[in-house]
Amino acid sequence: MDTTTIEANRKADKQYYSLDIAENIYRCQQDKEYAGESMIANENLIWHSIHKYIGSPDYLTRVHGIEKDDLLQIGRLALLKSIQAFNPKMGNRFSTFSVVAIVREVKHFLRDHTKMIRPTRTASVIINAIGKIEKKLGYLPPAIHISQLLGMEDSKKVEKAMLMSKVSFLDKSNEQYEIYEGFQEDADSRMLVERIVENISHALDETEQKIIHSKLKGYEPKEITKMLEISPNKIRKTVKKAAKLILDADRIASEAADRVNQKG
Repeated sequence: MDTTTIEANRKADKQYYSLDIAENIYRCQQDKEYAGESMIANENLIWHSIHKYIGSPDYLTRVHGIEKDDLLQIGRLALLKSIQAFNPKMGNRFSTFSVVAIVREVKHFLRDHTKMIRPTRTASVIINAIGKIEKKLGYLPPAIHISQLLGMEDSKKVEKAMLMSKVSFLDKSNEQYEIYEGFQEDADSRMLVERIVENISHALDETEQKIIHSKLKGYEPKEITKMLEISPNKIRKTVKKAAKLILDADRIASEAADRVNQKG
């Protein structure tokens, strides 16, 4: 792709490749060449999503033994899926919509490249202890402080265990949107979940939106039934409905990307 052309177009019009402009999205969906240029022009969105919701690209490449170009290619694929599936009429910003797809695709890629890594029995014991410390304190202290709390002289073992705990999280068999079954409150995925909910809110009534947002805030079903004066069955149905909307949106995005790849 000729980056000179992209820079020239940008210089003439700063909004030429803006994906928060509906006309540009529609053009991308019809013009494959323009879509390719827009994908490259918006690479900052890919790196921003990875850095904010997954981790530093430098750290990820070092830990997982991959190249930055691998992350970029996966991010580009996700961006393309988002472009093909996005409907500007829904009233959401594209940047908000696309971050979900980018983070999902990259996490799945990292999970697939680390699934052969398993913590040893000793590491598992340390990981469990670290989890208890984090839960008790409300935050995760540095490795050296954790080793002192555990009475361990070698903080490197704690550092390795902390790394393995991150790898184990990525490799969970139910990692694909852990919210499908129970809208889990994992700190690493909560912001991602909130962005997903934003994109299905148009299909939820006011009560249903309150139910989902209450779940995200950590309220138990019993508490929600009292606050909103609804039945437990209403909560179950709403969570099931929201999960289906998310799954349907993901399927549509994947099918759209497949059609684009087949045409190419």
